Amino acid sequence: ERLRRALLPCKPKTVLIVVNVLPLVFESNEASPSGWDVEWASSATAMFYRTLVSDDDKYTPLFIGCPEVFVAKKEEAALEKQLLKLRCVPVFLDPHVAQRYFQGFCKGVLWPIFHNIVDVYNSAKLQLDDVEEDSTKDAYSRRLFCQETGDTDNSAWCEPIAWNPAAQDKCWSDYCSVNRHFLTSCKRLLGLDYKTSPNGMLVIEYNGRKIHISCSHVEPDVTHLHEELNRNETDPTDAAQTLMMKIENVVRSSREPHKRKTVIGCVDRLEGLTAIPLKLRAFERFLATHPDKCDSVVLVQIGLTLDSRPNDYHRTRDYVMRFVNEINRRHAPPGEVVVYFEEKSKTTCAERVNLWRLCDVYFDTCVRGGLSLLPFEYIMAQHRNIQACRSTPGWSSPRSSSTVNEPGHCFGVMIVSEFAAYSRILGGSLLVNPWKTEDMVAALAKVVTMSYYEKHNRFYVNYKFLVGKADSIPWGERLLADVEAVAAKEMEAKAGETVQVGFGFDFRVMQFESGFENLNVDDLVRKCTKVSRRLFVLDYGGTLSTTASILDEEGAAFSQHNGGMERIPSNGDFGDRLDGGGGLGQDLIRYVDGQVRKPPSKETLANLSTLCADPCNIVFVTSNAQRAELEAQFGTIPHLSLVAENGLFLRKASGSDWECVCSDNELAFAWKGDVKRVMQAYAARTNGSFLVENEASLLYDYRNSDQEYGEIQSLELSAQLRKIIKQKGEATVNCAKGFVEVHQFGVSKAAAVSLVLKVLKQRVGVPEFVFVVGDDKSDDLVFE
Repeated sequence: ERLRRALLPCKPKTVLIVVNVLPLVFESNEASPSGWDVEWASSATAMFYRTLVSDDDKYTPLFIGCPEVFVAKKEEAALEKQLLKLRCVPVFLDPHVAQRYFQGFCKGVLWPIFHNIVDVYNSAKLQLDDVEEDSTKDAYSRRLFCQETGDTDNSAWCEPIAWNPAAQDKCWSDYCSVNRHFLTSCKRLLGLDYKTSPNGMLVIEYNGRKIHISCSHVEPDVTHLHEELNRNETDPTDAAQTLMMKIENVVRSSREPHKRKTVIGCVDRLEGLTAIPLKLRAFERFLATHPDKCDSVVLVQIGLTLDSRPNDYHRTRDYVMRFVNEINRRHAPPGEVVVYFEEKSKTTCAERVNLWRLCDVYFDTCVRGGLSLLPFEYIMAQHRNIQACRSTPGWSSPRSSSTVNEPGHCFGVMIVSEFAAYSRILGGSLLVNPWKTEDMVAALAKVVTMSYYEKHNRFYVNYKFLVGKADSIPWGERLLADVEAVAAKEMEAKAGETVQVGFGFDFRVMQFESGFENLNVDDLVRKCTKVSRRLFVLDYGGTLSTTASILDEEGAAFSQHNGGMERIPSNGDFGDRLDGGGGLGQDLIRYVDGQVRKPPSKETLANLSTLCADPCNIVFVTSNAQRAELEAQFGTIPHLSLVAENGLFLRKASGSDWECVCSDNELAFAWKGDVKRVMQAYAARTNGSFLVENEASLLYDYRNSDQEYGEIQSLELSAQLRKIIKQKGEATVNCAKGFVEVHQFGVSKAAAVSLVLKVLKQRVGVPEFVFVVGDDKSDDLVFE
């Protein structure tokens, strides 16, 4: 209801931006009607949210999320009205629910899983041979960071989780690795393939719909960053000025006040994944191996308080504080520090801009990083420094000033973890593996002695990403244009009806081709009663009956019906036929696939008997099952015709004998021996696959195999089978989802039904009403 009221005064196109915490800052104020003063937050992520929708004439942004503070029940109504003026709709949660949802589940369960973090027992002591300090051992003995990020089999995708993104129309990620995990998981769990589209996106077809996937890193609003820089120069805040004075005090040498140190800086959350301990260890190793740099280099590290994962936060903070003190004790000149650390609950844009303008090196060592906009702030702040230098009289080249070649005066350099998302796009950065201390030490040694020309080139390679794009359309507008195109069906000209089914993890969005109509039962009954010649063709497996697992009580009972385990060959060779009369197909699937076909229900059999009792009806049950199974299930129903073995055998309603639709010459099956040997070879080399042999067909089933590997094997198998069949005789290769089938040419359920229609046309005329029911593509051919 609150959302509906918020949408009423909006423009036709409203962009709903759903976030966990609204990008707002709340301050208590008893004089305010709501009890709160509210303004926009200035964190990098909050600024990105605000500028995501930049075209105010076309779109209206509406933020939905929780306030960052607890709001009393009596204050909710007034605060809601206040937030609507900022285009925000608050979601008020009970503190207990909010704590269980965010800290308990999101950060305590999902966050470690999706970041590949494994908690080991606190009693375990992991020995790290390359770590020298005892404090480092203590910090890492209880936490194992999985460095390998490319193993999709270990990623936290299960089938219900994969269904959730697959219910969307448009998916986006900021770098390819995330898309690769998603695409591979869709292939491995759901058996979905992807292809490219002319508009540069990847497409997955699922339940009749097309899911469009794009990969492009967020591009910050450069205009907005310039505005923040201008505002900070003309009207700096007290907090920004205070932080700047603190840093300026540590970057000047007490012995040589006129000489400025090289400043290495970063702003990180105090959590394990930012790997501040690894950064400090590398910096300590750098100072130990380059003692001459102790009085000319300083590391400025701002740590952000993190309340979402308190255990991780306190562990990281305690270790950082101990290590900072130890490094300063060992390497800092008297009265100075080589590591300046300050903890803050949050930083404003003005504070960060001042820090970036003082820093000569941006140093990020995260072991797993997602969206981060701080590097782009650093690039823009450094560009403002260059503009200020160029406006200084006499500055024209590196030779025009004796101080230009000193480190830090021009063109900030970036040392970036190769695990950071933005490392793929900022090609001028020095990439390091934070787990390799020597690599980071070498990078630090390189930046403090880097030449002017190399700094210049590296900086402009990074700066080009912000200002050198091929088009001038903002990133947010491109994203919204893609969403609109998908929503308006511009990419799918033949899109039909969209149907939503299920709830929770079982929720699906299905789309059908143009012209699809839901079956209207009332209309069907009216048409049926108006005619006197009716034909009903009903599929058996998946339509009149379902399957059950033999490991369940219900399925186990069915698996022992008419035989059971004693019917399995003692040598395990499922390729040999049993009893001559069949039953192998069902038995094989029973014990290899773990599924058994349940018999039709009593209600289904009663309805079949009612249909067959009407002399105006001709009823067929078609199946790929064998004759014995169909006789056991439907043999007692009079006037019912049966089609077995996928159309090879036909039993008419007027008789009890089975007729073969093929002549004796066609039953030579010269192809079966070679085809069977090839299929057996592939089944032996593909885990989860097996072979089913019927009288007129051979089926290679790989539905229980790894989806991707099984499909690769099936493609190669089908190519080999076509070569064999071309030489051996009349047969057809049919490739479908999960199996490869070879059957006698001209044998199919559709061919059997076609034969029946010809006989009916000669005897009683063409049926006036035909009703075909099935569950797969073979039944579509019957209908056609």
